[in-house]
Amino acid sequence: MLPGGAMGQKIFLHKTDSLSALLVKHGNDTSRCLLLANIAQLYANNGYTIKGFEHGMPALRLAKKLKWTKGEGLASLAVADCFYKNGDTSKAMAYYREAYAAAKKIKYDKLKENVQHSIGKYLTDLDRKYKLAENSMKFALALKYARLELAGAQKFDDINYIVSAYINIGFIYSELSEDETALQQYNLAKNECIKAGKPTDGILKYLVISYVAEKKYTLAENSLLQALKATNEKVKNAPLNAMAQLNNERMNEYSELALCYKNEKNYRKSFFYNKLMLNEPRISPLIKGVASILTCELYLDASDELLLEEGVQPADRYKKAFEAISHSLQVAKEAGSKGMKQDVDNLLSRVYAGMKDYPKAYETYKNYIAQRDSSLGQEKLREFSREEFIKTEDSLKFVQKLTGEQLKQQKLVSIQQQQKLLLNRQQLSLANKEKDLQHLNYLKTQADLSSNKNKLKAEQKERALANATVSLQKAEISAKKTQSYFLYAGIAALLLVSFFIARNYINQRNSNRIISAEKQRSDDLLLNILPADVAEELKGKGSADAKLFDEVTVLFTDFVDFTKVSELLSPQELVNELHYCFKSFDEIVSRHQIEKIKTIGDAYLAVAGLPHANINHAVNAIKAALEIRQFIHERKIQAGDKTFDIRIGIHSGSVVAGIVGVKKFAYDIWGDTVNTAARMEQNSSPGRINISEKTYLLAKDQFTFIYRGEINAKNKGAMKMYFAEKLSQAELAGNLK
Repeated sequence: MLPGGAMGQKIFLHKTDSLSALLVKHGNDTSRCLLLANIAQLYANNGYTIKGFEHGMPALRLAKKLKWTKGEGLASLAVADCFYKNGDTSKAMAYYREAYAAAKKIKYDKLKENVQHSIGKYLTDLDRKYKLAENSMKFALALKYARLELAGAQKFDDINYIVSAYINIGFIYSELSEDETALQQYNLAKNECIKAGKPTDGILKYLVISYVAEKKYTLAENSLLQALKATNEKVKNAPLNAMAQLNNERMNEYSELALCYKNEKNYRKSFFYNKLMLNEPRISPLIKGVASILTCELYLDASDELLLEEGVQPADRYKKAFEAISHSLQVAKEAGSKGMKQDVDNLLSRVYAGMKDYPKAYETYKNYIAQRDSSLGQEKLREFSREEFIKTEDSLKFVQKLTGEQLKQQKLVSIQQQQKLLLNRQQLSLANKEKDLQHLNYLKTQADLSSNKNKLKAEQKERALANATVSLQKAEISAKKTQSYFLYAGIAALLLVSFFIARNYINQRNSNRIISAEKQRSDDLLLNILPADVAEELKGKGSADAKLFDEVTVLFTDFVDFTKVSELLSPQELVNELHYCFKSFDEIVSRHQIEKIKTIGDAYLAVAGLPHANINHAVNAIKAALEIRQFIHERKIQAGDKTFDIRIGIHSGSVVAGIVGVKKFAYDIWGDTVNTAARMEQNSSPGRINISEKTYLLAKDQFTFIYRGEINAKNKGAMKMYFAEKLSQAELAGNLK
């Protein structure tokens, strides 16, 4: 049944009969061609594709014979619609292109609009398929549809679909963390809007996502400020029913600006935009919960001076942060938002740690890691696989018209790119898990120490009470005995007391001398294995807290060809050589205010900047490294092949330092900075001092360096590295003075 029921069918039949009757009156001229094309279009519009072909194909042949461009365009459109209705998209697109080319050639705008209308159905269908594939995280299939949409829209100059396709392609790459490629696609969409004189504010939010992912915060801010300006202009003239949507857009822009400024550590501006969002009268509970999360982060990270400007006492930093994050926790529970709950637990752990409530800090951080790991599925990576790329072969043929060899190369490149992406993600995931494990261990250590302190205090109280009870009992017994024997041994007791007092005085004096000597030996031994401050804390409290040091420089050395040299020496000679070298290292690091941590086999670990902060920590570490290298050079001249060559690595950053264990305890350091210093040493060369970019920036004016370029470090990716050579001329001149 045709649309419109019986009446619609009668109208359709009347039109086709009338037009068919006119055919007999015309020969093979343009009038006959036009009639055939119109009849074919009527049949195509109403689903009679066979009839459409029977009239459309003769119309097209006649138009070409007559070299009548308009007729070719009309006939091609009718034939194309028939093929599209039959599901033969490839042939339909070929005839649509012929119709569109004819319309452009003779500047026939009506035909051009009709072709674009028909193509719009095809492009709309592709957009619908794209959304279904993207929602199912079948990203290769979604990319295929988006590219087909782009190719079709470009061929028919449909600016709306061109922009939509670029955004869709960019979104897929953004989901796959290929942010640079995503940014390119969004910029292409923006440029198309500018060329067509269309507003770009709808694209700005996508640009912001990519800019933030690329850590290009200034560009993200500029885009957000443009979007905010456009939104405020819309609000001025918007009807009442559009205000809610515009207010939501404005709050999202406030939120993104506050987040960008926080990432740039511009906490003052971040506070400003976050408060604008919180002060919106129609703010939803969910958005307010997100704003409260940012408020908590700002309270934790802002300087004391800025907190005072915001009306918050620095001493109340963690209290205010706890109030803010508690609100977000309530919102997350009510909304059932797992993502928000994950962010809340991460921040709650920081707040509890700041309050020294380490057991709660440990539990909330453990919850955060469990939630995060459960959400890190591999569905996206599995979907974007070799099998999915093979499925896109037909679309690649259509869009790019590749040869067979080019298709094979395209699939191979796609597979290689995906494998590289998977490897990079795995390495990043391992690095993040290593950091999380270190932080979790730190919180667990603090929680255990807190628990042990409470137990120790309770035990001390119990012992004190028991000692007091024993002392009281002894006093009572002694009093009774004294009363019993007082009458019989008064004079003898006085003599004995005098004797014992004299003897005890002599014994006590000797004992005190022995105890003092032993105490001095114990103190010296303790100072030999612990920093002085830590040793004093350990003697005073019976324990020592682990501490975080924000700015230190870690020095890591390792002997080259240790196994080869050890084969030339007896065990005793090997130990003597190691002792001689490490003893000299100890003297060198002591001169430069560096704390030796430990030796691990033939490796030597030391750190500058703890237990007391030192702004010259990076310079001191490099000076010590230069002396160590010179010592080894001179030792090689003396001992030849019976000593070692050396590699040295240096990196600056933060570490956690404290005492490990209860038996044979040792002072040690942990953190990503230690791992990076080890990577610097592993990527060094014999007789060279390899430093990271961060250390180079701290000491670049005091020494001369050789830039090595970006070198891949295990679990770190590409890192800029430098060889430290010697003191700069200015520094040498200063030392001579």
